[in-house]
Amino acid sequence: MCFNHDALQPLKEKEIMKTILDYLKQESTWRGIIAIATAFGIKLAPEQAESIIAGGLALIGLINTFKKD
Repeated sequence: MCFNHDALQPLKEKEIMKTILDYLKQESTWRGIIAIATAFGIKLAPEQAESIIAGGLALIGLINTFKKD
């Protein structure tokens, strides 16, 4: 019996995109993305670490301010 995996490919891609979009709607995902970006920013520009940390924390605080409880 031969099974055609290509027939399922569009379905998998739709499921993956739906999952990604669902995650992007969550505040915790954005806080994580900002925290990671802040950490990379510190690594790339250590002389600006204080500004990068302050900006990252401000964005996370803004998200927390408007998130649903």
